[in-house]
Amino acid sequence: MSDKRAKDRKKRGRPPLPAEEGKRFPPSMRTTKAVRESLHAAADQSGRSIAQEVEHRLERSFQEDEARYREFGGEDRYRIMKWLALSTEMAERVTDKSWTKDRETFRIAVAAMQTMLEQGMPASGGLSDEAADDIGKKLGASIAEMAKNLKEQE
Repeated sequence: MSDKRAKDRKKRGRPPLPAEEGKRFPPSMRTTKAVRESLHAAADQSGRSIAQEVEHRLERSFQEDEARYREFGGEDRYRIMKWLALSTEMAERVTDKSWTKDRETFRIAVAAMQTMLEQGMPASGGLSDEAADDIGKKLGASIAEMAKNLKEQE
């Protein structure tokens, strides 16, 4: 057979997927009946197969995680903010009052936050602890003033 005829001949089988799609692997997982029913309903509504719906939702959850980390300046900062939020929640459980409205609860929350942050403090850097504390207090006062001004503008 000539080279020309070999080139003109159609390739057999399914055409290759575009590079961005790539090979698919079947998900192997067990779910509760309620989750399966929810997936069926969502797949029916979106016009996707169940496997496509699972993939879509997983991709979306990874994208949401990345967006959340970017919003906080990275995964480490995001996790610290969650721990700080947990400190306020635990303080509110102790007093049964809001940490933003009750001074005692606020002080408990701040003490819990400070202790939690100090537990993870890195080794000493170039500044003395006193100098770093002074800069931190000034920075905190500036941020509080900016927040106050924003609140007044609302």
